Amino acid sequence: MRESLHLYGHLQPKIIYTDNSAADKQFLEHVFESLHENVVPVDTHATLKALVRPQDVNISLQSLASGIESGLAKIVDDLSIDDETSHVVVGFDAEWNVDFTHGGASQPTAIIQIAYGKWINIFQVLFTSCKS
Repeated sequence: MRESLHLYGHLQPKIIYTDNSAADKQFLEHVFESLHENVVPVDTHATLKALVRPQDVNISLQSLASGIESGLAKIVDDLSIDDETSHVVVGFDAEWNVDFTHGGASQPTAIIQIAYGKWINIFQVLFTSCKS
């Protein structure tokens, strides 16, 4: 991801949320040096109330290529190719299974979640078959 952002002239991430910050912190800071700038530890804001999704924010679950393309088109449509300073802000998350029977090997990405504007898009990009 770091190399793709650089290749296409995008800025490196300034904020990353992870559900396991203690385990991910060192790796993410190594990959994205930009995460060392203006750091505010989460403990500083421990008294904040839990985030509640506003009622006008929609959730879209897609598993077909056409639905995924439609969800991504909402983001691409807001990009301005004529304005080099134009940018979009998204929330991005990916989920995959870990096979603990083979030393904890990660499996291919199964779910991608992208939050943008008033939409939370959940894309199922890998289907696994059930073994009997």
